[in-house]
Amino acid sequence: MAKYPTLLLIDDDEDDRDIFAIALKTAEPDAKLITSANGPDALEKLAEGAQPDFIFIDLNMPYMQGGKCLEEIKKIDRLKDIPAIIYTTSSSKQDAEDTLKAGASYFLVKPTSLSALSDILSDIMTGKAIEYFIEVTA
Repeated sequence: MAKYPTLLLIDDDEDDRDIFAIALKTAEPDAKLITSANGPDALEKLAEGAQPDFIFIDLNMPYMQGGKCLEEIKKIDRLKDIPAIIYTTSSSKQDAEDTLKAGASYFLVKPTSLSALSDILSDIMTGKAIEYFIEVTA
């Protein structure tokens, strides 16, 4: 991985993309963020050569659901080992199980505070094992 990581965020909610960008700048000011509003746009950027160190995928998006986007990304040989984090408001145990089976590294329920998101991003980028990645309801 490069000294300063590159993150790809795929999320249809512009406010969530903005919040993520602010939290990332707090966590690692020199990190690079690539954003896409949907799966097809993200796949196009990846086909054009974008090489993220981490991929964050919203679960519920128009045009292509996050689970399908994850499956398509995992088919790309150079990306199959890149950590893919489902980043969603869903706390469904079934969603977590389905996406983890499909190749997600983590299932992260979107935190409710900017500082919590910043802390989580910092931990992800430094490779710390975090037990709160999967926060699901029974």
